[in-house]
Amino acid sequence: MSQLAKWFLIYTKPRQEQCAKDNLERQSYECFLPLISVQKIKLGKCVEAEECLFPRYLFIHLIVGVSNFSPIRSTKGVSHLVRFAGIPTQVPDYLIEALRSRPVQQETLFSPGDQLKAIAGPFAGLDAEFVKLHQNKNGEVRAMVLLDFLAKQQRVSLPLSDLQSA
Repeated sequence: MSQLAKWFLIYTKPRQEQCAKDNLERQSYECFLPLISVQKIKLGKCVEAEECLFPRYLFIHLIVGVSNFSPIRSTKGVSHLVRFAGIPTQVPDYLIEALRSRPVQQETLFSPGDQLKAIAGPFAGLDAEFVKLHQNKNGEVRAMVLLDFLAKQQRVSLPLSDLQSA
């Protein structure tokens, strides 16, 4: 049997990727959980959060023929080792290296030029073009948009909760 370390794929329980990773690492397994930075609206404010790049998936480094695969399936947060035709799925090293070396990405809520629709407030039903995020005097994060209003484009600041992608 080969003594080379290979990467394998684990399917986790819903929203348990970090729990599974922590518990596997406590058992001395090497794991990799690629994350992405995203903007989300929470309580009317735009906040930065980290999410899994591949929800419910986690990579684990094992030595075929040496590493004990048995404890993996009973680890808290783990659903099962991904298999095809009963054989654990190996992930190529170059893919893991590419994921590890990728620049930190940020998924933004809206990008400049995005077409939006006002869904609430005094401008509900109007189309808008996203310009930028900004904070008002009270610290609330709002969206600066261009609205076609009164026969010309008007710059308007709207709460994020009043907007959705068109």
